[in-house]
Amino acid sequence: MTALNNMMVQAAVLSYPHRPTIFNGFLERSAVLFEVLITDDRIPTRKGLRALMLTQPDIKVIGEVTSGEKAIEFIEKNKPDVVIMDAFMPRMNGLEATRIIKKKWNRIRVIILTMHDDLREEALAAGADAFLVKGCSPDYIIQEIKNERRRKNDF
Repeated sequence: MTALNNMMVQAAVLSYPHRPTIFNGFLERSAVLFEVLITDDRIPTRKGLRALMLTQPDIKVIGEVTSGEKAIEFIEKNKPDVVIMDAFMPRMNGLEATRIIKKKWNRIRVIILTMHDDLREEALAAGADAFLVKGCSPDYIIQEIKNERRRKNDF
């Protein structure tokens, strides 16, 4: 085969129409076990969390929002496995959003990640599955995302 024929074959293969099948979803999700929504009004925090999640092949960030209100709207459509939630945000804070999320979608795991260590009891009372303080080890964040079986009483 000449170089020109080889290029034509490659172009034909690449342009061949791809029809989605029921197996595509399985292939895409085969390595992803945890779909995560990041909820924080600060861009650097969201970028840092997204970068951390990229180090984990079994975690996929499916969205980022800036308020509790937007988190609820997102969850209604997308149903993540885990929500990482800041406590203080504009419009609706993370604690109020956590109450609503746990009331409507109890199986979604909510992790409060905040700078305010004194909110632990209030966050857990709101229904949070875990409470972490910003600046903690990234390993703790990953551990809490993957720790599905852990309950509030285990803290």
